[in-house]
Amino acid sequence: MVSKRVQVEIAGMTFQVVGDDDADYVKGLAKDANRRIDEIERNNYRLNDVQVYILTLLNALDAMHKMEKSQKEADALSQEAGALKDKLAEIEALKRDLETSREDAATEKAKIDSFVAQVAELETEEKELKKALDEFRRKNENLDGALSEKDRKIKELEEKNYESQMRIVDLNKEIYVLRGEDEQK
Repeated sequence: MVSKRVQVEIAGMTFQVVGDDDADYVKGLAKDANRRIDEIERNNYRLNDVQVYILTLLNALDAMHKMEKSQKEADALSQEAGALKDKLAEIEALKRDLETSREDAATEKAKIDSFVAQVAELETEEKELKKALDEFRRKNENLDGALSEKDRKIKELEEKNYESQMRIVDLNKEIYVLRGEDEQK
């Protein structure tokens, strides 16, 4: 870049400022310097020109350092804000994950509720089957009792039949014996 020369007046003195900056910018700086010098002169009328200029320079340096400090703090806050934005993005992602987890949990709860209903139905069916089994066992016991009674009666009848057959055999023997005596007479 080509250096520019700008003529400005500060505290009644003319200066030639050489630099790359825009002329309006340099004139604005000179205007700000004059405003500051005038303010110091109005508030401190006992100071000579050198003291006014030094105090003005000191105040300007103080303002500049405070601005730099504020800028550093602003940069730090900006970094913190960036970190907070990152945290907020992380929180939003966690919220989305939580919502997804809640939806998944609701789906799983619906499945569990369905399984619980099925278990309840199966328990009801099991109770009915147990009742039917108990009824079947009771009937089976009754049938076993009746069968035992019939077996006992069959056995009793078989014994009577055997006794009757034995009686018939004895009677047949007696008949043969009686016939044999009749035939001999």
